[in-house]
Amino acid sequence: MKKAILLTLSSVLVFSGCKETPKPEAKKPVPRLKRVVRITPLNDRFIELDDGSRYGMGFNLYDRLVSTLDESGGFIVLANEPDKISLSSSKQITKDSNEKKNSDRLKFDFAPVAIADVQAKIQELTFTHGNKGVRRFAGFTESFKTEFNDGDLTDINEYPPRSLEFTNSWFGTTFEPIGNENTNTIAGVDAGMEGELNLIVAGIRYKRDSYHATAKVESRIEILADQSLRVKNLDASGDGFLFALGATYRELSLDFGIVRRTALKETFDDSVEKMATEIKDQLFTYPFRTKIEKIGSEGIIINAGKREGVLVGDRFEHNAGGKITILEATEVFQIGSVAKVISGGSDLQINDVIEYTEVKITSKALGIASSASTATSPDNRRVIENPKQVVETKKIIIEPPEFHDNDGSLKKALNAKGFLLPYLLWRYSQYDQKFADRNGFKKISPNTASSLPWNLESIKVKNAWDRSITGKGITVAIIDSGVDYNHRNIGAAFSSKEKSGFDYIGYDDRAFDDNSHGTALAGIIAGQGVDSFGVAPDTNLLSYRVFDPYGVTTSAALYKAFESAIQNGAKIILCGWDTKRSSQALKKAIQLAEQHDVLVVVAAGDLGNNLDEIAHYPASYQEFRNLIRVGSINKALSISEKSGRFSNYSANLVDIMAPGEDLSVMAPRNEILIRSGTDLAAAHVAGALALVWSENPEMGAEDAQAKLLNMAQPVDTLKNYARGGRLLSLQ
Repeated sequence: MKKAILLTLSSVLVFSGCKETPKPEAKKPVPRLKRVVRITPLNDRFIELDDGSRYGMGFNLYDRLVSTLDESGGFIVLANEPDKISLSSSKQITKDSNEKKNSDRLKFDFAPVAIADVQAKIQELTFTHGNKGVRRFAGFTESFKTEFNDGDLTDINEYPPRSLEFTNSWFGTTFEPIGNENTNTIAGVDAGMEGELNLIVAGIRYKRDSYHATAKVESRIEILADQSLRVKNLDASGDGFLFALGATYRELSLDFGIVRRTALKETFDDSVEKMATEIKDQLFTYPFRTKIEKIGSEGIIINAGKREGVLVGDRFEHNAGGKITILEATEVFQIGSVAKVISGGSDLQINDVIEYTEVKITSKALGIASSASTATSPDNRRVIENPKQVVETKKIIIEPPEFHDNDGSLKKALNAKGFLLPYLLWRYSQYDQKFADRNGFKKISPNTASSLPWNLESIKVKNAWDRSITGKGITVAIIDSGVDYNHRNIGAAFSSKEKSGFDYIGYDDRAFDDNSHGTALAGIIAGQGVDSFGVAPDTNLLSYRVFDPYGVTTSAALYKAFESAIQNGAKIILCGWDTKRSSQALKKAIQLAEQHDVLVVVAAGDLGNNLDEIAHYPASYQEFRNLIRVGSINKALSISEKSGRFSNYSANLVDIMAPGEDLSVMAPRNEILIRSGTDLAAAHVAGALALVWSENPEMGAEDAQAKLLNMAQPVDTLKNYARGGRLLSLQ
């Protein structure tokens, strides 16, 4: 075996695509006079990956900016307190006895005068890895920022994956692969991986994962002399990919987690370095300015000296109402200088700003009013009521890190993105489809159905359809694994791409289902087609993808999905899943829905537990009036007990029961599956609620909920499992 292969058995290889080595930029000359700047510390903002690893940018950027300015030799950096000064790395000049004597004589005790205040605000920090439907998003943007992902770590993600293999989550078994054939689900594709094929060559496994990183920082430089505000948006971004080899799957997964964390750190370290350099280069463009501290018999004392690099003979320009005066330094001390007027003669005042100039004395220096085009120094007699604000944007390219084996042979052989291109194209076409043109989807009257399956017959849905009540005008949001919005029996429920929903796991506008869970719920609510109708076939649907194929989610995705659903007009939100972990994100999201008169229909859960004894959320939250908790029944109208009782229950908490066992449901790519679960029962209730509400759209949420529950049929055999033994009915 070659040496390169042997190395990979005990290590992980990580590299990005081959890039040409950029030519080093010529160093810009450092101005002799040190600019004095004040830097406000940044609020630290963190990005958190799936495995809980974090990177903090605020303090990092502040420290890097201070050190970059300091190391350049061209700046004096002030801390918040004026008496705390960080001088450049050059040695400070020790005062001799004569200077101390003169300093005492002139009463020098000056703090450096800042030419600018520098502030920065982190607006975006993202690290997205994987591709297409298996992409995973971490961090925050301006449009996707909640208290659970805004980077301050006050409210962190409550649902990190339990393992780096992503095969388990905090959520129940409803997100396990469904069906016997691999093509029915994404079996074999690891969540978040662009190309998890588990390829085995002589016992060696590999993973490859592309990533995209962004960091947006708004730098605000306030030029104190002329009160102008320079705002520059620093937009850093970069792409790369990770590649790992390992002898076993578990070793590979653990090593790959370390690899991803390394890439995260090195990528953002690079962005911080470049941002600090960009801000430094901006500050070099501003002229050296200081102020007049005293005017007396000794001369004109200015607040700049050897610490700023002032030399005897340096000239400074003063502008008062267009009248220019030129001053020249005659004596220079450590923290101040004495100057004299050599031309002009405008009325000088204490605290007036003067600017270093290398121009020769001209007519403008003889006290003659200058035009705005020739006057360069600030007018110290002009009061600026509305400071000028200049906004610019600077693109910064982040160079991704590269790691590889000693001779690079494997890198040369396998680093091409085309190695996985056939798989990626297949994956995209199957599980991350583009939003198809809606012309091919037509709504059909449900009364054309020749027969109805038992679940629809049991809830007496024809009573509503016969009165032309089909859910028209009502929007239901499905917060789940996505929906196949191109399914021939579901596509009509999505009016346009812009109104289809969003994917808050991969962070894009393709909320396509790669599990089949969300599509099953959508079909029960709004299915269309001969003998394939949902409960409310004219309902409009929104799909918010908050779960990857294995049920992994984030607090931010859950909360943001609720927020977006409410903003986009949903009257009903369906949560066909449960978790044993209580969540602030869930509670705040449901509370937000309650405040906006939105009803939330939730599944009771599928472990056969009494909710009075074992909590399952969100069904176990008792403080919200807008929750409708749903259990499952079978064809015999009894609680579902397939392979032992699977429907959770409670005579105090579960509001209603609905069909949920052995149902024919829709699946992605026009597939049909047989499934069971309280999620399906909850979908029936969401559809029935849409019918009730569409009959009287002006009705409030509380009245719609009460009407639905009052219409329910009481069943004695269900009294121990739901309040009043209620069974969903549209009688």
